[in-house]
Amino acid sequence: MRTHILPRWASRAGKTPRRGVGAPGARLALRAALTGVVGLALAGGAPARAAPPNSAAMPPSAAPPPPAAQETSAARETSAEPPTKQLRPAERRAVVTALVVRDATLPVALGGKAGERVTVVVQAGRVTCLGRSCKSPTGARVLDVGGANVLPGLVEAAAHIGQVEVSLEPSSHDGDIKGLDNAAHVRAADGVHMNSRVVRAALRGGVTVALSAPRGPALVVGQSAALDLSANQVGDATLAPSVAVHAQVGNGAKRHRGRAEVGARSGQFALLRALLSEAAARMAAPNTPRPWTLGTRSTLAGLQALYPLLARKLPLVVHAHRAGDILAALRLARAFKLRLVIVGGAEAHVVARQLAAAKVPVVVAPVVARPDSFDTARALPSNAARLHKAGVTLALSTARTHNARNLRWQAGLAVAHGLPHGAALRAVTTAFGDIFGVDSGGLRVGSRANFVVCDGDPLSLQGRIRHVVVGRRLLSDPRQR
Repeated sequence: MRTHILPRWASRAGKTPRRGVGAPGARLALRAALTGVVGLALAGGAPARAAPPNSAAMPPSAAPPPPAAQETSAARETSAEPPTKQLRPAERRAVVTALVVRDATLPVALGGKAGERVTVVVQAGRVTCLGRSCKSPTGARVLDVGGANVLPGLVEAAAHIGQVEVSLEPSSHDGDIKGLDNAAHVRAADGVHMNSRVVRAALRGGVTVALSAPRGPALVVGQSAALDLSANQVGDATLAPSVAVHAQVGNGAKRHRGRAEVGARSGQFALLRALLSEAAARMAAPNTPRPWTLGTRSTLAGLQALYPLLARKLPLVVHAHRAGDILAALRLARAFKLRLVIVGGAEAHVVARQLAAAKVPVVVAPVVARPDSFDTARALPSNAARLHKAGVTLALSTARTHNARNLRWQAGLAVAHGLPHGAALRAVTTAFGDIFGVDSGGLRVGSRANFVVCDGDPLSLQGRIRHVVVGRRLLSDPRQR
């Protein structure tokens, strides 16, 4: 198709029209431009844009300025220097043998004193001094942080970090357990991939440790692993290969992609009781032959993986939102004398008194759940604040594998809805070790170094993470991409 290009003088804005305009469109534009010029001439006025230079009828006032004037005008427009843009320093990674962080502020909620500045000394990956009179080792790298906050690394306790890379690409999913009702013998650590953008994004957000659990439609989905997100290999990253056995009740275990799995809630808890009863019988008499009555969707290996629950060596983590499901989990734990942890808990505030009496901790995930299903019909933004007021041991989670970097801001939302600031800080840092018994390091003398240096309030949007220290690894000025 032949292309017609309007001349510069006929264009409304004085610019050459885009290439590829068809002949009908070009004729209409040209006709409109010429009509406007002729109409203005007949009315005794002048067109806004100059006519062609060879037009004798052009009034002097409509003539284009001389080239010198154009150049002078252009020079005047470009003579002013653009404002200087303040660029953030480039992200830097290093491995340090000795590190000194000076003039830092430890929040009161995490053991600090109001108005006191401290020094943190790290040698060979461990905190050797924390206080006001620490001496710098010879050859140590020194960071003077000018009063910035220092706090233990954040912990994401309810996601699948390291097991999912792209949500819409099934080949990047390594945590889906299918074909079993009891997959307690499956370990998340065997499918973790640390060379992941998801892992790096979480670390840049100050999340240094993650509890990664298997997922899928199974009733008992498997065993979670505690991961150090600063490591590159699974062997170096695994802080604890078996932290807890996870079960899910409610709609998550009822159906998966339209295919019925366990069934109604009554069937889910009936199967859990049957599994635990059979495991207890086999554990008590390991040499006594017993007939298999659990069908083909459970295995002997899965049954034996429940033994640590009955021996109280590992906790049973029940993913539940509905208050009725939480109460049923409490009855199950009481009957089999289990260590119970609730993850999710959108309606946990409804049964906060029972949870506190049973000393059952709750990982609120997500922090601000919405009443968008029958499982979360009574969800409230003040859920975490109400649980804390009732005396329930509390941790906070994003429950979002790809958005774990937002954990500190999720804690800030909990503060906005009534949770004390200090309780929110503990809920995303030290509460993980209190609930699961995993030593992920921190800011204690003798512990493995695991802390974050942050300008401003770490739970606010104005807070900016300056340094992340995990063991010997130092990440400075992390950038979110």
